[in-house]
Amino acid sequence: MAVEFDYDDEYCTGCMACVQACKDFYDLPCGNNFRTVTVTEAFKGDGTLEVTFKSRCQNPCKNHVCVPACPISLITVKKE
Repeated sequence: MAVEFDYDDEYCTGCMACVQACKDFYDLPCGNNFRTVTVTEAFKGDGTLEVTFKSRCQNPCKNHVCVPACPISLITVKKE
């Protein structure tokens, strides 16, 4: 059975450890990922640049290796 994830993107640093853990576990070839991290850059009202990262799962699975891979524990499995 597939699981769903909760993700706190406020503190994500974009390290991509979650992406690499998933890629390694499933032995995915170059260019294929079940988990991705997108980068968004935007100027705030005061003119400073804000960079945010969002980790998303393209293929929810039962082998959630991305959860322990996150060095700051931002990804958790949703409770039913």
